[in-house]
Amino acid sequence: MSGIHEALRRIAGNNVDLSKRPPSQGKDALWELNLLALFRRLGVQAKLLDPPDIVANFGFGEYPIACKKIYSEKGVEAQMRKGAKQLAPYQGGGLVALNIDDLIPEDVLLKTESAATAGGYLDRLNMSFIERHQMVL
Repeated sequence: MSGIHEALRRIAGNNVDLSKRPPSQGKDALWELNLLALFRRLGVQAKLLDPPDIVANFGFGEYPIACKKIYSEKGVEAQMRKGAKQLAPYQGGGLVALNIDDLIPEDVLLKTESAATAGGYLDRLNMSFIERHQMVL
């Protein structure tokens, strides 16, 4: 089964309500497809491959990327370990791409005066996450 078909199967058979916080293979698959689509919009050749999750060519050969969705602060280290395990066959090369959307409180609407203000707020949340988990990252 191709990577796209497998991702669609996971989406079809699981919860994909992005406003709720329970872990879901469907939401995990949406994250992988979203990152794949971003790479392709940017002109990067990329494909789904399990494992890791995505293989992209940034101009220096194929580069493995393990996609991990973080559902709680307590799960960061475990997800990083899973990502590293997915990358192990690539002899140390690769990247673990984290999605931390579910760390923002559920059922909350971010309303600001401008996109720049919203971006600044989200940037501060990201930097705070990095500082809290610096040793694991």
